[in-house]
Amino acid sequence: LTGISFETQTVEIIGYSWCDNYNYNLDPETHEVILYFPNLTGNLVLPSNLKEIKSSAFWWCNQLTGDLVIPEGVTSIGSYAFCACENMTGSLTLPSTLTTIDRNGFSSVGCTGSLTLPDSLKNVGDNAFSGCHGFTGDIVIPRSMTSIPNGMFDWCVNLNGTLTIPNTITSIGKEAFSSCAFPGTLNIPSSVQTIG
Repeated sequence: LTGISFETQTVEIIGYSWCDNYNYNLDPETHEVILYFPNLTGNLVLPSNLKEIKSSAFWWCNQLTGDLVIPEGVTSIGSYAFCACENMTGSLTLPSTLTTIDRNGFSSVGCTGSLTLPDSLKNVGDNAFSGCHGFTGDIVIPRSMTSIPNGMFDWCVNLNGTLTIPNTITSIGKEAFSSCAFPGTLNIPSSVQTIG
């Protein structure tokens, strides 16, 4: 398989029925079996009418390359959905409709350049972008969020611009920005009641 493209009728990606060559592992928290396909190669083109990407949909597809464009209309991305897609070294584009990214949704993705979090984003799980070494520039936490989860940008070592935290945030989790390279002064709004 040298690329993945979906028909326009697809509205939800649930699992792996479209591929025979897979491995499996156990989810460390739920102990559910996770299938993954390390031999998928090429670019990933998602359908324009996609609404949801379920947990582990492309977990460990580390031979997928190019940009990762989540189409407009997608509202949620499940846990580990793109975890360890290390060779997707293009840009990551998130839609304005996205409200939820579950834990480890994009952890260790190889995407490069700036990352723009959409204003619609409300719920983000632990370690959503941890280990994404290719992201650079500024990070603006959207006003739609009320908390920054544990390890959200842990080990995003090349984030080197300005970090903007809005006054809607009331808590910042452990290691949320551990090992990031933000320079200068960090202004934490008075709305924040707990850190770590």
